[in-house]
Amino acid sequence: MEFIEVVPTADNAPWLLRPPADRRLTVAEARERLTRLPPPGRIDGFPNVRSPQPAALFIPLGDLDGEAALAATKRPGTMLRHRNHWVFPGGRLDAGVDASTREAAVREASEELGFPPAEVSLVGQLATRGPISTGFVLDVFVGLVDFAHLAPDPHEVADCAVVPVSALAAGYHETFKLPELEVGPLADGVVLTLDRPRERPLRFFEVRAGEYLWGLQGEILHELLCALLPAQ
Repeated sequence: MEFIEVVPTADNAPWLLRPPADRRLTVAEARERLTRLPPPGRIDGFPNVRSPQPAALFIPLGDLDGEAALAATKRPGTMLRHRNHWVFPGGRLDAGVDASTREAAVREASEELGFPPAEVSLVGQLATRGPISTGFVLDVFVGLVDFAHLAPDPHEVADCAVVPVSALAAGYHETFKLPELEVGPLADGVVLTLDRPRERPLRFFEVRAGEYLWGLQGEILHELLCALLPAQ
């Protein structure tokens, strides 16, 4: 996409205060920093959602050639919501299967990316978001996985990218230009106002050349990178 570039500053991206070499983490270092996360708070969304539903998001963290990396997925064009968007695995809590959103996060990681549930270790929880425009209240978890067991389900995943944390930090952009947005069905009572001037720029992370993870997913990844790569 074409950016109306806003040059990121250390106020918004604290990792910019680190030399590029200091943005490389091992999985052990990433896990240790995740133990310092504060208790997850909540970032409110659309208060007029009439029937919010619990859901979970799972951020896969693993080793790639000795460096901590994250896995993102591209949703198929056949999906009802967020078609062709880069996202992290996730979905609604299945009341007949999941006892909690933690269980839902592990189940989604297994169903979408093929990780054996017994080998997924949740190591951190970020802020809860929502209800979001689609009506879900999203609990966000970070989990350790073995990328050797990565086996995406083609019905739910059109593509998958495993990207080092350092590369995501280097591929960070900010812009006030909103790309074409196809969210899908909104929750009952939600109205999106897309032409309203933005108070702050959107956050974008490059996962492939010219392809970006952004929007709510970008905000979540930004929160995670601030925890993994704080200002020194």
